[in-house]
Amino acid sequence: MTTLVHTQVNPLVGKVCCLSNGCPESRIDSYQMLHKLAEAGWDATYDYRKADLILFYACGLVSSMKEDCLNIIENIKGEKNESARLIVWGCLTRIDTTAIKQDYTDLNGIEIKTREIIKTFRSNPSIERISSPHLVPQHVVGKLKNNGFASNLKRLIWRYCDYLNSKFDLLNNNCLFIKVATGCAGNCTFCSIRKARGIIQSQPLATIITELREGLRKGFKYFNLLGTDLGAYGIDLGYNLATLLKNINEIEHDFKIGLRNVNPFFMNKMVEELIPIFRSGKVYFLGSAVESGSNRILKLMNRHYTVEGFKKSIQSIQKVSPSTIIRTQMIVGFPTETNEDFEDSLHLLDVLTFDYVEVYKCCPMSGTPAATMEGQVSQDVIDYRFRKLILKYIFQRPMRKVKRLWLTS
Repeated sequence: MTTLVHTQVNPLVGKVCCLSNGCPESRIDSYQMLHKLAEAGWDATYDYRKADLILFYACGLVSSMKEDCLNIIENIKGEKNESARLIVWGCLTRIDTTAIKQDYTDLNGIEIKTREIIKTFRSNPSIERISSPHLVPQHVVGKLKNNGFASNLKRLIWRYCDYLNSKFDLLNNNCLFIKVATGCAGNCTFCSIRKARGIIQSQPLATIITELREGLRKGFKYFNLLGTDLGAYGIDLGYNLATLLKNINEIEHDFKIGLRNVNPFFMNKMVEELIPIFRSGKVYFLGSAVESGSNRILKLMNRHYTVEGFKKSIQSIQKVSPSTIIRTQMIVGFPTETNEDFEDSLHLLDVLTFDYVEVYKCCPMSGTPAATMEGQVSQDVIDYRFRKLILKYIFQRPMRKVKRLWLTS
């Protein structure tokens, strides 16, 4: 097992730390890299201060994540062993190839290795089929300054996210994560991930079934299917996500499936095929990002579905499987978003029951159409809408619990 370890990384093994501040897919990619390095003789640690080699997977989803990456890199450089090597790879280095060196000239000395690492992944196809019993932890650096309400709200959100991660088996060894696809079939105006991940590339159905059966043999009861655009799974192979789930559902065993990043466009198209699968009780978690409650904004986002279609699909699923945990994502402050558009997003929380709502401030990366659209919303308005939507969701949770008890009774 030579490849990356012996050609692009220090050939003298020692302690290695793999970090990420991004999505579950980037964290499983980091786990895969850690797995290969461990096979080559490196000792794994999650304390970068004790590592001889540090690989940081930098998220490039939005401009605020870019700033987080730069802060994390700066912090690591200040606290790592002087002799330790810091390699930065991941989506940010593919979306904005000059971001790190250009914006932070004091960070000279870090190594950008995305192309070499990706080449190594592709030279050994088996690495993309490694399942993970856990994800590399998200790396958050620095302490929040006490800036009053905003700071306390962030602490509240982070504590709640930690709670939900434990509820969804994201931070323990009860769940096996299977990466079934990478890349995106969409072209949203606010998103840069397609530039980083490319178009959809699905793993063959038989490969995934084999991985799942192997996980069952090892005693796993929960399986999370991961993909950049999970709803688009299989369209490059001539079938769809429903086909995969039907095959999984035919496996006679006691286990549960989690579905992350199912684009509403694809969910709406195959909802009739999905209903029997949800009725079986196999799907314990569904993540589907609606992004906005306004059809006008969804059209500007290039999302290709309507709020009404999304609402119908979610309600149909909840009717046959009320115990399924439902998560969505929403963006506030998209260019030209009016008070009426924002009220539509607030209203969506009144008519649909979600267990978890992730709220993002619109801050698209440079190079995306949304970054240069006319009608940019002021930061003060974005901050206000962010707080209002977050608080509405948090304070409505007790009512949602009552509604869920009613649905399941």
